[in-house]
Amino acid sequence: MKLAVLTGLGFYLSLLTAEVFTQEEEFKCPAFTKLTDKIHLFPDPTQCDKYFECRNGLSKRVICQDGLVFHPEKPEGEDPCDLKHNTPDKCKTRPELQRPKPGDSHCPRQNGVYPSEDPFECDVFYSCLNGVGSPTRCAEGLHFSEDIGTCVWARESGRAGCVSEQNRSQKKMTDKKPADDTPTTQKPKSLENGFTCPGGALGVHPALPHPTSCRQYYICLDGITATEAGCTKGRVFNPGTQQCDSPQNVPGCED
Repeated sequence: MKLAVLTGLGFYLSLLTAEVFTQEEEFKCPAFTKLTDKIHLFPDPTQCDKYFECRNGLSKRVICQDGLVFHPEKPEGEDPCDLKHNTPDKCKTRPELQRPKPGDSHCPRQNGVYPSEDPFECDVFYSCLNGVGSPTRCAEGLHFSEDIGTCVWARESGRAGCVSEQNRSQKKMTDKKPADDTPTTQKPKSLENGFTCPGGALGVHPALPHPTSCRQYYICLDGITATEAGCTKGRVFNPGTQQCDSPQNVPGCED
């Protein structure tokens, strides 16, 4: 009887050990990684935001920050986690992702670029950093493309039911217009660091560069109210496109 119990216990422990071993060895590093202590990176075959570091033939599992995914063609030395839109296959061959950690009302994940939650507001998107969304409005005639992650011609975005910025602004002006037809004006307020928005038209939210940081920038809501924003790691603000971009595309921010 004791022998049978011990045999059963041994069989259970062997199964448990095999399960743990399988989890630890879920990725086997190629043989050539055993010949050097250099770190080699390999994508997970099914999960786009997971990859493996191989050094001396040993593997280490790494998960990107929520909203970012592994970019297999990133130059050596750069952060291998990037926006999905920047990857070669846009995660179509590795569709699985970690469980989302939603941020504010504009951010379904902690990081990334997402369309406005208003399905009719096709020309506005939000850049999310650590769960905080910063709005950007496309130039007139452009709509945000979820597939590309930037603004494209409206006819190329594939989005329907959109309301133009002009029509939206006219409606706002009609709803808020004083009874005596006197236009209302607001004076821009300065931030603690001295930054002041230049002013502008209602419904226009320009993005302006930070005076000392390549990664940070300001969003001027209605051209008046300033909010600080920042690009994800490895990206810098491009004043020309008013979007986060690769450093090599922004003169002065290459490093």
